Amino acid sequence: MASRFKAKMSTINRELELSMGRMEVTGFKILQEYPCKVTIMFTRKGNDGTVREYHFICDEYDNMNDNYRAAQKSIKHLWSIYEDYKVRTHDTEASLENLMAGFRVLKSRQTLLALPDPSTKSAWDVLSVSRDATVDEINKAYKRLATIHHPDKGGDKNVMAQINQAKTEMLEVLS
Repeated sequence: MASRFKAKMSTINRELELSMGRMEVTGFKILQEYPCKVTIMFTRKGNDGTVREYHFICDEYDNMNDNYRAAQKSIKHLWSIYEDYKVRTHDTEASLENLMAGFRVLKSRQTLLALPDPSTKSAWDVLSVSRDATVDEINKAYKRLATIHHPDKGGDKNVMAQINQAKTEMLEVLS
């Protein structure tokens, strides 16, 4: 079946990173589950100072990239409604929290900081892989995070250093 969206993975990652930066998220994580389900999870501090968690899930298409692109575009467009177009409801100012209420996780099941403080998180937590991950799974997780957080792609060099360190530690344990 043909791809619904024509964007490359690097384009999707770059646009998601831009949206996350504009929205001032405090952490995000991307889960790709077999066969094609994609979940973009992120936390963001609301106008009232409360940190809220949101999940954007797509498994509509037969292609993982299409589901990833659909979830990424949904986040981007909701932000545009709020920030770029200034669309409001009735006579009250709409908040981003209200626009995204349907995607909000009411009871957090996990911490979503894909870029944790290395002093409190293990290398496995940094790369978001299980302790019995294979070398291939570690490399895939590393590549996914490096694609988003590499300084050449607009990422932070300190975050990339955390990701590099985590990969090195994990591969040493497996060798």
